Amino acid sequence: MMVKLLAVGSILMGVFRFIDYLYYGNSHFQYALTKAIVSIAMGLLLLYVKNRENRSR
Repeated sequence: MMVKLLAVGSILMGVFRFIDYLYYGNSHFQYALTKAIVSIAMGLLLLYVKNRENRSR
């Protein structure tokens, strides 16, 4: 449960950072976009690992 919450939070953070990037434009383009992608990737990875863990039981 805790891992799923963490993963969803991570994905949401990525989405908010992406919106932030779109809102502010090119001022911190690369940085915000990279952080957004990393956050979303982390969240998806956590969900993937959690699902595999559940199936193995």
